[in-house]
Amino acid sequence: MKIQLTAMIFISICWSACVSTGKYNVLEAEARRYQREVKSLGTKTVEYSNLLEQAKRDIDSLKTLIREHENEITALTAKLKDLQANNDQLMNAINAQDSEKDQMIAGLTAYKQQFENQIVDYEQEIQRLNGTVDELQKRLDDIVRDKETAIKNMATTYNDLVSKLQSEIQDGQIQITQLQDKLSVNIVEKILFDTGKADVKKEGQNILARVAPIMKELKGQQIRIEGHTDNVSIGKALQKTFPSNWELSTTRATNVVRYLTETLGVDPRIISATGYSEFHPIETNTTEEGKAFNRRIEIVVVPIDVDRVVKSKIYE
Repeated sequence: MKIQLTAMIFISICWSACVSTGKYNVLEAEARRYQREVKSLGTKTVEYSNLLEQAKRDIDSLKTLIREHENEITALTAKLKDLQANNDQLMNAINAQDSEKDQMIAGLTAYKQQFENQIVDYEQEIQRLNGTVDELQKRLDDIVRDKETAIKNMATTYNDLVSKLQSEIQDGQIQITQLQDKLSVNIVEKILFDTGKADVKKEGQNILARVAPIMKELKGQQIRIEGHTDNVSIGKALQKTFPSNWELSTTRATNVVRYLTETLGVDPRIISATGYSEFHPIETNTTEEGKAFNRRIEIVVVPIDVDRVVKSKIYE
C-alpha cells in the first residue's frame, strides 16, 4: 500500500508540471485526502488485526471449551448408559418382585379363604359340641337325680332284703349291712355252692330267687357280685379246673351273675362279676369258723357310677 502511495505522488508531481496551478491544487487536495484515508485504513488495519488475533484466541478458547464439553458429554453419555443399564436391572427386579408379590398375595388370599372355611367348620363343630355338652349335662343331671333317689331308696331295699332273708340272717348264713350309700349282702359259701365247685346249687338258687325281685326293682343303682375265698390253696385234684383261688372266686361270681340275669331276669346292664380270691377277708383265716365266713359271695348294691354311665352314653 505504501508503494502505491509513492507512485501516486510521483505521478502527481510530474503531472503538475504539465497542468495549471489550479489543477495542481485540486490534485494536492486529493492527495492529502488519500493520505488521510490511507492513515485511517492503516489504523483500522491495526485494529482489525488486533480484533482478528483476539478472535483467534477466543476461537481457541471456544475450541478448548468445546473439547471439554465434548469430553463431559462423552462421560455423561457413558454414565447415562450405566444409569440406563441400572434402571433396566431395577425395572427387571421390580417386575420380578411384583410377580412374586402377586404370587404371595394370591397364596395369602388362598390361605385366608382356607382359614375362614376352617373357622366356619370350627364354629359349627363348637355349636355341635355345645349341643352335645348340653345333652350330656341333662343326662348327667338325670343320673345324679336317679342316684340321689337310689340313696333314698337304699333303706327300703335294705328292709326288703332283711324281710325276705330273715331266717338265713338269724342262722348267721347271711349278713346284710348298710353303710351310707352302700348295701352289702354276704352269703356264706355253703348256701350257694358245694365244696370245690362253682355251680349254684338248689338251696342257693332259692336264696337268689328271693333276692332277684328286689334287684329288679332297683333304679339308679348297680350291683356287683363279688367272689371271695379263704387262704387255703386249691387241691391238686381241682387245679385242672381252678388253678388258683382267683379262678374259683371269679367263676363262682360269674355263675351267680348268669343265674340272676339269664334265669331270674335281672338287668345285665346293672350287674357285674368280680373275683377277689383270698385277699379281701372279713374274718381271720387262722380258724375254721373265720375261713367259713371268708368263703362267701357278696352282693354289693351301690349308686350307679356316674362317670362310667356318661361315657357309655357318649358311645351309644
